[in-house]
Amino acid sequence: MQPSEVLDRAKSVTGSDKATAEALGVSPQRLSDWRAGTRPFPLVSQAKACELAGMTESEQQRYVWEVIRARMGKPIGAALGGAGWIGSTGVGFALLVASLGERAATMYKPFRAQRGKC
Repeated sequence: MQPSEVLDRAKSVTGSDKATAEALGVSPQRLSDWRAGTRPFPLVSQAKACELAGMTESEQQRYVWEVIRARMGKPIGAALGGAGWIGSTGVGFALLVASLGERAATMYKPFRAQRGKC
């Protein structure tokens, strides 16, 4: 699943891009840029979009893994969606799962087990 698909699912829940942008705390233009891929879509914002889209926990886990695997080998800033001040992808992932509340422990456990295999 691509980030634009997550945003489309969120839009189907909220009813419009404007409402989706408001729910994510960004401008409609920023949302449009994320969908088009012209601006980095921060992982924490992607996590919020997944939740807004009504994705199940397993769908969110699969999506997060797809995003992380797609970003492996890129500069840290790109790998973390523009958050270049963070020191590693592992820290970025930990911040992402921390933003997911109680599901964080469940999601981080398979990451720790797979970390050496990526």
